[in-house]
Amino acid sequence: MKKNSKKKLPLFFKILGIAGILDCLCISFVSNFNFGTLFPGGLGCIFLIYGCYYEKLNQWGKKGFGKIFMKTAKIGISLFFITFFIITAIIIENGAKTPWKDADVIVVLGAALHGWEVSPALAQRLDTAKQYWDENNVSYIVVTGSQGPQEDRTEAEAMKEYLVNKGVDADVILIEDEAHNTRENFTFSKKILDEIYQGQSYRIVYVTNYFHTFRAGLLAKQLGFSAEGLGAPVTFYMLPNYYIREYFSVIKYFLIDSRM
Repeated sequence: MKKNSKKKLPLFFKILGIAGILDCLCISFVSNFNFGTLFPGGLGCIFLIYGCYYEKLNQWGKKGFGKIFMKTAKIGISLFFITFFIITAIIIENGAKTPWKDADVIVVLGAALHGWEVSPALAQRLDTAKQYWDENNVSYIVVTGSQGPQEDRTEAEAMKEYLVNKGVDADVILIEDEAHNTRENFTFSKKILDEIYQGQSYRIVYVTNYFHTFRAGLLAKQLGFSAEGLGAPVTFYMLPNYYIREYFSVIKYFLIDSRM
């Protein structure tokens, strides 16, 4: 049994490594490059190398620096998987929450464009915002997002056009086209709304994808919004990459962003 398990472990790591590399390559064709896209490929390369040189690396890891390195690597990978599942569970729970009805404003957070057109993830955000608009008494919709390096126009411009084509009155859509990240989405949107409401209180429902709802809510409240999130679905095969990217973003929020 022990011999069989020793033979199976290298094969397991090889399969895991190839799966990570294939995931990275496949997702690269349908999504812009980002950390969530590249991380599975990088981890896959490590697993593949470990599987190919399993015996040699384990022998090297029995003494001296190799022993320290292998122990550290095993502890690091174990901590990653444990914390990843805990944080992902929190993200999923928050993404499933239902926001209050009849918010004063919908704030739709920008996401990548594919050249001139909205990406599937952004289209899902906009469709979710449109559904909330149809079912509730809302005064304004803010679309927020600047032009990224792989985009032919601002996200906000593309978002407004998409909503107008879906039947939303152009006059109620407010454009914020300077933000490059979630913090700026909320910061610049708040400047626009504070000017409109002139000191009066207002409530927002911010719309983003399920995986992003938790962290976006932390930022919204930190910046002074009375806010609840509405999570839009995403294409199922993109979820692992999105959750990986968001895992690191949540850690970054608590280590850095929450102190800003």
